[in-house]
Amino acid sequence: MASNVNHIQNKTKTKNGIATETTYLSSVNDSDNQIEQQQISGMQEESKGAVDRLVGLFTEHTHAKPQRKRLINDFIFDSLQPEFKQKMEYIGRNIVSSISHTLSSESENKMNQLKEGLGTLHLEKESGKELYTQKINLLQTYKKSLEK
Repeated sequence: MASNVNHIQNKTKTKNGIATETTYLSSVNDSDNQIEQQQISGMQEESKGAVDRLVGLFTEHTHAKPQRKRLINDFIFDSLQPEFKQKMEYIGRNIVSSISHTLSSESENKMNQLKEGLGTLHLEKESGKELYTQKINLLQTYKKSLEK
């Protein structure tokens, strides 16, 4: 009988411990969800355009939202976009010029290598001709000496 009482007391303690842990875990989950919601709302605010925030900061008290949007669009299309286009054209010209310069120098190097190769082949051909004529002359002298 005493062992049954001890067994029941242990089961009760375990049940109470599980209940306490469950409430603790649910409070941790709630806190975690609150933190996630705060992070998500913060990310949405951060994803707002940098130009919108900057212009909004300076014009918040003096202009209404449609006027701010018009100011932003005017700034982008009248100032930033032409400047960006100009810089991109400049970069494009520099890239094309660099590529053409590199190609011309590489082709010049290749032409010089080919000319050197042709020059050495020409010299080898000339020396080969000289050796051939020397051998022919030697053979002719042998032939003449054998005919006598």
